[in-house]
Amino acid sequence: MEERTIYLFKRYVSHELTAEEARELKDFVNSSDYNREVFRNFAMLHKTEIQTAMANHADKETAWHNIISGISTRKRRSIAMRIVAAVVIVFVAAAAAFIYHDRYLKPRTTLTAMMQTEAKNRAVIMMPNGSSIKLDGKESVQYKDNKGNLLCENKRGDLIYYTQSPEPIYNRVTVDEGSTYKITLPDGTHITLASGSELVYPIGGEKRDVTLKGEALFDVTQDKSRPFTVDCEHDVRVTVLGTRFNISAYNHKPLTVTVESGSVDVSTPAAKSILHTGEQATVSGSGQCSVSEVNAGIYTSWASGIYEFDNVPLKDIAAELSLWYGIDFEFASRKLEQRKFTGVLMRDKNLSYSLSLIKDVSDLEFKTDGEKIVIE
Repeated sequence: MEERTIYLFKRYVSHELTAEEARELKDFVNSSDYNREVFRNFAMLHKTEIQTAMANHADKETAWHNIISGISTRKRRSIAMRIVAAVVIVFVAAAAAFIYHDRYLKPRTTLTAMMQTEAKNRAVIMMPNGSSIKLDGKESVQYKDNKGNLLCENKRGDLIYYTQSPEPIYNRVTVDEGSTYKITLPDGTHITLASGSELVYPIGGEKRDVTLKGEALFDVTQDKSRPFTVDCEHDVRVTVLGTRFNISAYNHKPLTVTVESGSVDVSTPAAKSILHTGEQATVSGSGQCSVSEVNAGIYTSWASGIYEFDNVPLKDIAAELSLWYGIDFEFASRKLEQRKFTGVLMRDKNLSYSLSLIKDVSDLEFKTDGEKIVIE
């Protein structure tokens, strides 16, 4: 493998890529199926061997050598095993080195029905007149007015608006459990809505104001004369001019605002904070904001169908999978909820794939209890 490619891989995992280097790496990965498989192997090996080396206090350069050598060796393995490499899960043991079992574990037959569940892209739009439109991510449908003018298009999971009215007309979109959906507003702002989320938004008028329940990634088109505002529950308001940020406002967990680029203003009845690139605000029940520096990509990666996590409790991973697939999880003990993992999951795989990988690197078992999956 060329030294330049290895250099880019290293820069990728250490989050040090420049914009130009990122484009170079993207071009390499997209240039062939073989290159994509090499990169997937690399991602898997990084998540396993680097962390194993650290757990054993081994020499890091030796670990890098093992990674590059391992890629060459793994080229001879089956396509199935290389696909496994794409979303490897690494169990972070508190007092022992990581052990990776080099096998693909099939789901138990008693879980077959649930395990084959796939994430979908479905949503419903409620119109001002009370009518509703069901959206399916597999369809491409155009919607026109009475004069034949194109209003919007449902383009395989992306609802794109092309025109707007002089007066504000507010639509309400609700995303099904186990789905995500994208919306492009008339001003060019892109919004990706997570499972079970609801967004009220205008398709006309002068204001750019939306109301969110659930989670969404916003990529806001800059317009200095018209700030973009997001209202959430508990009187939390986020105001921006043009930026990319994520809001998680589910009822079952604290509200967070994470800025990937640009800056936003977060205000509550009790506090006000200005966030910049790489910062996250967590809003308490009393409206207080605590700001910390984070790897924003971990909190925004879900919108691209990838869930990246670093030393995250299994409880949080299960909650994300529940949103993806619309299936509830239950833990046999609270101790299991806190077991931590590092890795990457991909939304276009079925539930069997994700849980099999978790099982493959741990001693966990998955069983059914009615409509729930019990982790024990």
